[in-house]
Amino acid sequence: MKISNIFTLIIVSILIISCAKKRTTQEFLLREQVESIDALTELKAQTEQNNPYIINAKKELSRLLGEKDVGENNIDKNNFDHYIMQHNILKCQNNENQSACVLDFYLNEIYRLKLDKLAKKQLAEIEEIEKASHKLDRSDENIKNYCEFSADFINLIYNKTTAKSISQYQQRFKLDDNEITALIKKFEKDSYTRFLISENPTIVDEIRADNVNRCLADPQNSIINFSEIFK
Repeated sequence: MKISNIFTLIIVSILIISCAKKRTTQEFLLREQVESIDALTELKAQTEQNNPYIINAKKELSRLLGEKDVGENNIDKNNFDHYIMQHNILKCQNNENQSACVLDFYLNEIYRLKLDKLAKKQLAEIEEIEKASHKLDRSDENIKNYCEFSADFINLIYNKTTAKSISQYQQRFKLDDNEITALIKKFEKDSYTRFLISENPTIVDEIRADNVNRCLADPQNSIINFSEIFK
């Protein structure tokens, strides 16, 4: 037999074995999934019959899981079953008191989700308080300073200054990377001003003065990222 034919037979054999193993694994996982679903169906049938406490607890857990700020929106029966199996409700299958175990499972999950929801709400409130506490009063002095900062920053962009200098202003104006990139692109599109500066570099002082005066007349729409800086 030719060597090439031997190699072909070996490769075909490997592929057949590989496919067989894959099919066996898939069949095993499918069988395991079916067995879990059957076990859950049996567990629910045995514990929910004539037990309004478990039924109400199950409804409450399903409702909580459907809330936007908790978990899985518009949760359906399959998703709910997947969730409770993932969180090991089937541990109750071999419990001497299945009903008490299932009720305890639902109540613990409800308690945990409500705690998570409360924690998220409190965290959001703390972040808002912290953000507000770091904001400046709209005093004439603060407005004047930030109008000048804004004008200086714009001049830096026009002059294509170093990234380090721009980074300092990025922190001052509380801008993320996407916001700073968008701002730079906005002023880079002003080809007319760029042309004036290239023809007469000293004009940057006039541009700065004009920007400061416009800003003082309308600070809310002129100061960069005004709403994140001032109360």
